[in-house]
Amino acid sequence: MFNAASSLSAETLAIVSTNKGLTTASSQQAGSVLNVGHLTGSTTSGNVLVGSAVNNIGTLDALVVTGGDLRVTNGSTLKIGSSNAAIGAIASEVTANNITLASKSVTIAGDVVTAGTLDFTINGTIQRTSGRFVVGTLTGSAQTLADFGTASVITNLGSISVVGSQLAIDNSVPITVSGPLSLEYFRISAATQITLSGDITTTGITAAGQGLSGNLSLINPTALAGALPATGSYFQVTDAGSGATFTQIGTVNLVPLNGTIATLRIQLPQSGGSIVLNDLNAPSADLVLFTQGGTARGTVNAAALILVGRSGAAEFNGLIDGLGGAAAASKAQIGPEPNATYRFNSCPIGSVNCVLAPISTVPPTNPLRNISIGAVRSVQDDSDLTLPNVSDEDY
Repeated sequence: MFNAASSLSAETLAIVSTNKGLTTASSQQAGSVLNVGHLTGSTTSGNVLVGSAVNNIGTLDALVVTGGDLRVTNGSTLKIGSSNAAIGAIASEVTANNITLASKSVTIAGDVVTAGTLDFTINGTIQRTSGRFVVGTLTGSAQTLADFGTASVITNLGSISVVGSQLAIDNSVPITVSGPLSLEYFRISAATQITLSGDITTTGITAAGQGLSGNLSLINPTALAGALPATGSYFQVTDAGSGATFTQIGTVNLVPLNGTIATLRIQLPQSGGSIVLNDLNAPSADLVLFTQGGTARGTVNAAALILVGRSGAAEFNGLIDGLGGAAAASKAQIGPEPNATYRFNSCPIGSVNCVLAPISTVPPTNPLRNISIGAVRSVQDDSDLTLPNVSDEDY
């Protein structure tokens, strides 16, 4: 075991251990501090524990912990992964059973691999720019941004809190969101399958901010689907075509952040798929569903429901704006046009008294323009009138 009993400063600290790993600032060495440009190395058993909030580690690089956990507490900005020839790194990878990071800000530029949990506590931002990101369960908190880049491989998304900005995850495999999530905005996309089982506290972008207000018959679903807002709160299932699924299980509460109205968007691929909502309790939230040519069903209680779909179907039950029955169906909205296959409480969405009015076509010109009612006589010209003969004599 390597114990740092006092402050240690170095450009590079390499750990090579086959037994007890590395411990600094443990209960036995409370005053230990690392001032290290690069922390690298490997252990074959035991944990790597780098404690003390005043540590100043620049980069974790090629740090492989086999059979143990990695826990790092840092008082400065931390980078994970770099191709630094000076330390002879054979791979820019940080690996451990579980990883715990506490730091000012973190940039991930190399591979991070853990079959267990990666838990982060970041006073600024955590942002991934390159490398593989393979994590069993992701949990943690950040003050301004948590962006895990593209093609991540996260199996489960646990408790996440982002105070001042958003969470961004683009997953290349199915993901389970067990939560709870508490953040102003989130953008979570995953291939094939998203399963939601945890509560969500968020704000999101309003329907009007997404171009979904006023006359929904004027919207272009394809254009809107291809241009998701840069910010907002949404789940997007990608790939898999008609096999793509979004499934909510158990009872999930969707509540607004800071007393506002929350807006959540759930989106399927344009080729179709399915949305299944088991019991989504969102009386103070607007729900936007992009089903495209797919299907949607389930039980919801929402402040508003906007559904965008053309050739699929929907069958929901529940409340909209506190209303049930046919009133809920009339309160809900659908675009680009009403369709009897999209129903709420067994009534077509957008119908009145459960009756779907036909779409009226506005004539291209005034229909009275070509109707003739004869010549119009001027009331000021009487020259063509014959006066009656009222005289007693002929002249």
